[in-house]
Amino acid sequence: MSDQVTFAHVLQFTTNVKHRLQQEGSKVRGLVSTGSHVGNGAVPVEQIGAVTAQERTTRHGDTPILDTPHSRRWVFPRDFEWGDMVDKQDLIRMLIDPKSPYTTAGVNALGRQIDDLLIAAAIGTSQVGTPAGGGATTPETFDLTNFRVAVGATGLTVAKLRTVWEKFANTNMDMDREEFYILIGPQQANNLFNETQVVSFDFNNNKPLPNAKLTPFMGFNFIVTTRLPTQVATIRNAIAFTRSGLYLGLWNDIEVKADQRADKGFNWQLYSRMTVGATRLEQGRVIQIDCQEV
Repeated sequence: MSDQVTFAHVLQFTTNVKHRLQQEGSKVRGLVSTGSHVGNGAVPVEQIGAVTAQERTTRHGDTPILDTPHSRRWVFPRDFEWGDMVDKQDLIRMLIDPKSPYTTAGVNALGRQIDDLLIAAAIGTSQVGTPAGGGATTPETFDLTNFRVAVGATGLTVAKLRTVWEKFANTNMDMDREEFYILIGPQQANNLFNETQVVSFDFNNNKPLPNAKLTPFMGFNFIVTTRLPTQVATIRNAIAFTRSGLYLGLWNDIEVKADQRADKGFNWQLYSRMTVGATRLEQGRVIQIDCQEV
């Protein structure tokens, strides 16, 4: 039983339950590729590398056999759960039934966990392997040399956004078909509020700052989150990515149960769980942006 439930007793003079300030569920899940899996590990995509054509210089020559690079990206499941119990004795003293808001709190916690997994996977170590390797994997660390925008003693600026765009374009991805997102913290959003090109109608036709929200700029959609990591206390890692750059594997999507426990005086037990995994799908589809904070 939650030790905090007594705060909702009749003496509170309210019939409503309000959740304290928190991120309500996942902000990133709907922006990435997803798939369902079973087993101890899964391959979300078979990756075929670039090849080079060979010039034909002789008549009736042999057909060239050129090895095509082929590798696999792996994702592995992790289990997460939440639970609480509501005593019958507390229910009869309360003006509200807490089962639904308690369950919502549990589902929100799992949603935030999904964001943490995707953020960690974006700039963390991925696992790759070739079909000939019998499923063996090799760690692939994030390429900070080519896919990082250095802090430069500044926050998030239009100059950094231009550099991000250039890095994406240099990978030869289809810039017209991809969906681009940037996860930023509140201070990075504040940085952009001070960038004239972002908030002025002269540069941005997307009605800048409606309802105090950043609108798309330079093809980037901005998602404000408080869950981004820091390198040190004053440098925040914003993350630019494409929908095809991050992957969420679902072994068991968020599942909610509410049952009465006979062994606990028929009190209500609330339970939520999920089994998921996350990975970066390819170098160059995720870019780390180091931002100075003050």
